[in-house]
Amino acid sequence: MLAWDWGVAKDIGLFAIAAYGAALSTFNWRQAARRDKRSLDIRIRTAMPTYGARLGPPWACIDATNSGSRPVTVNVLTFALPDGRRLFPMAGNGFPGLESTALPATLPDGGTATAVMSYGDIAAALRSAGHDGVVSLTPVAEDSVGGIHRGARLEVNILEFERMSS
Repeated sequence: MLAWDWGVAKDIGLFAIAAYGAALSTFNWRQAARRDKRSLDIRIRTAMPTYGARLGPPWACIDATNSGSRPVTVNVLTFALPDGRRLFPMAGNGFPGLESTALPATLPDGGTATAVMSYGDIAAALRSAGHDGVVSLTPVAEDSVGGIHRGARLEVNILEFERMSS
């Protein structure tokens, strides 16, 4: 039978305290890294202006919201094509009441930048790039340090976008 040795008990206790300290330190480090990370949530929505009882043509709005605790500067906010090229609006800045945010824009915690493109302009740009049928577009934002933030893909039927915009 083994005799109880206070030296062994002391070593086990010190090991347990050291393991607890290492685990707590790792947890705190991960929390701090997550908190200080640049974080943008990218979402797509559709806006339709109204003219009395009549609806206007649809517009795609890409919203980049700072979901982190530190300011983020957004330099680019647009759609990416499947081959990696980006789609930039060639028309104006929307219309009164529905304008794109001037970029670059520094977003505080919870701040949002918006890019607005008409469905017709998106369809025309896709046609001029040689696309036909259904194209998968991904909303992307690029921050000031080159970080790329992506949203959920949008399946675009070019023919439907052309019909909706006329």
